[in-house]
Amino acid sequence: MKRTHLIALALGGLLLVLVIGLMQRPSGRDFATHFEEQLRYRNPNNTGPVVRVRVVTVSDTLWEEMLAYGGLQPHSKYGTTTVYFYPEGAALPAALVGREPHFDPAQSPDCLAKYQKLGQGQERFERYPFRP
Repeated sequence: MKRTHLIALALGGLLLVLVIGLMQRPSGRDFATHFEEQLRYRNPNNTGPVVRVRVVTVSDTLWEEMLAYGGLQPHSKYGTTTVYFYPEGAALPAALVGREPHFDPAQSPDCLAKYQKLGQGQERFERYPFRP
C-alpha cells in the first residue's frame, strides 16, 4: 500500500513539473512586437519533405523577436519552414508557392526579414533579403 502511494506521488510530481514547464514556454503573445499572419502555404505532399511558408506583418523591427517568432513556428525534421516578415501596411505577395523564392520578389520589395528552419533544425535569419 505504501509503495503504491509513493509511485502515485512521484507520478503526480512529474505531471506537475511537465505542466509548469509547458505553461512557461514562450508564445506569440509574449512579444512586444505584434505579429499577424497574412498568408500561409503548406505543400499537400505528406510522403516527402513538408514545406511551410508564412508571410507575417510586424509592428516593429525587433530582429531578436522576429528570430524567436520564427523559431516557434511548426517544423518537420526533414522539411523547411520559411517566414517572411513585412511591416504593417506594406504591399504583400498575392500568393505563395512551394519553391524558392515562394513568390515574385519584385511584387514585395518591403520585406524586412526572412527566417528559415531547415532540415534537422538548422536556422537562418536574413535581414532585407530582397534588397540589392
